[in-house]
Amino acid sequence: MRHLRNPVVILFAVGLAYIAALIAVDARRHVFDALPMLAMALPYVVVFSLVAYVLRYLRWHYFLNQQGFQVPFAGGAVAYIAGFAFTASPGKAGELLRVRYYAAWGVPAPTVIACFVLERFLDLLVLLAISVPAFAEASGFAVAVGFVGAVGAAVASAIRWRRSGRNIVAVMRRLGLRRASQLVRIVLLGVEQISAFANIRNLSVGLMLGAAAWLAQCYGFSLALGKLGIDVGAVLLVSIPAAAMLLGAASMIPGGVGTTEAATVVLLTGYGAETANSVLGSIALRLGSIWFGVGIGFAAVAYLESRRRARNVAPPCKEAALPRQINSGAI
Repeated sequence: MRHLRNPVVILFAVGLAYIAALIAVDARRHVFDALPMLAMALPYVVVFSLVAYVLRYLRWHYFLNQQGFQVPFAGGAVAYIAGFAFTASPGKAGELLRVRYYAAWGVPAPTVIACFVLERFLDLLVLLAISVPAFAEASGFAVAVGFVGAVGAAVASAIRWRRSGRNIVAVMRRLGLRRASQLVRIVLLGVEQISAFANIRNLSVGLMLGAAAWLAQCYGFSLALGKLGIDVGAVLLVSIPAAAMLLGAASMIPGGVGTTEAATVVLLTGYGAETANSVLGSIALRLGSIWFGVGIGFAAVAYLESRRRARNVAPPCKEAALPRQINSGAI
């Protein structure tokens, strides 16, 4: 039974269960039945999604460099892509799988968390800006603004009231929740670390690269929608996918399952598109945003794990991924 405690076995067991759940949900909703009809549209989504991932990784690599970590560009890219394996999770928190792989270059868990949280928040700001035209004559803008504002307020509060976070960790320890308290303090350290590098220059670079990435991905979706015979104007074709993804994120349902697609259909039909074509468009968005990311993410995980096994490198112990502040009891 010892092999059942192996982190690699656990990782792939969870991954298989996760993929099986996604397949079951989407099969029930007949997502895969539409693949033949989307054959001419999906290549646009895939190509521009790859462009978007490259731009997003450039931002991630820049954030790490600004914190003093020199990570190999190619190796870091594979580790970054591996995070997409669990991208269909609430708040995309599953992407923190990157902690496992960046530890090999001495990047502590709180640093990965800091980059992740800032990346997510900047993405929400960019999606909100791109989605404005889609919400001009449709409801949902208040929900989108409220969600982005709530995320920003939560991050700012965690940074500002650090002592409250330390008190929460102390209470959890007294209650005997040692593992949970360790996880919470790592997250708190990560959020605190944002303030150390989130200056005007870094935020500007992050926003520009994020805007370029999401505009590229939304443009790919707009080309796919055009191939499906949907014509609601070039600006709306770019804006509607952003609005749908933002509303899907606001639902906090893993991967925005159901809500992203429903928002896509409602927005497209609201601007005059036919319902049947709008449903196909929503499926193209689903396949291009979630399934494509999950696919290349698991390919990256398989590659990284095979290299670890070939080199007979044991996974870093928990303490190896923690900064000196944790071991010294700063929190």
